[in-house]
Amino acid sequence: MNNFDIIIPTFNQEQFTVKCLESIRKYTKDYRIVWVDNGSTEASRQIVLSELKNHDSYVTIWFDKNHGFVKAMNAGVQAGTSEYVVFQNNDTEVTEGWLSTLVKTMETDENIMCCGPLTDTSGSWQGWRNVKEKKLFDMENMTDWNSTQISSYLYKKYLNRYNNVDMIAFFSTLFRRKIFKKIGLLDEIFLQGLGDDDDYCKRIRNANYRVVFVPAAFVYHHHRTTFKSIYSPEKLKTMQTENLNIFKKKHGLIK
Repeated sequence: MNNFDIIIPTFNQEQFTVKCLESIRKYTKDYRIVWVDNGSTEASRQIVLSELKNHDSYVTIWFDKNHGFVKAMNAGVQAGTSEYVVFQNNDTEVTEGWLSTLVKTMETDENIMCCGPLTDTSGSWQGWRNVKEKKLFDMENMTDWNSTQISSYLYKKYLNRYNNVDMIAFFSTLFRRKIFKKIGLLDEIFLQGLGDDDDYCKRIRNANYRVVFVPAAFVYHHHRTTFKSIYSPEKLKTMQTENLNIFKKKHGLIK
């Protein structure tokens, strides 16, 4: 039985996807990959499919064009059946104990519906440098550490510790499947993404459930590789501003 549906959206960038899948295969048990491809080239798809065939269980959903992150993730949720759902960006690489640590945290309280790991990138508030700077947790400088050193250190020091937070970035995120039945899927008004995670986490909290950050779990993230391959920095900034306004209007923060 597969306890986890790991949903991975892609649009080309197959070199990152293969590394992501290889790391999942190495460090994860009892999972099924739900691969949602947003109109990649046939060559890109075949490279990913070659690696995917090394996994015990997988589902493929291939769109004929790029419908964006949000629609892809919703399709993946609807295609799955497992008790737990993982949103996993294709430009991530997981480490030893990543998923079991997230699950252990979630199982401490049935009201925890969403949790996410520490990462390396400074582009996310979940990056260890930002976490250290904000004094959420007292961390060592891990700049020159390899994945084994990092995961071992974090597991020993922070196991069973976590913070309630307003939001978790959806680059590597564990959910209880039942939350999608309780409050619905991601809001497709956010299209390509950017703001969809803020919105969904707020909806979870508005329903009196918990969103938590788990520093004992670690996932590398190359951060927005697909977005950067499609959009200019100026366009990305515009998209962020537009979706932030959508978020604020939806939740009554501005008129």
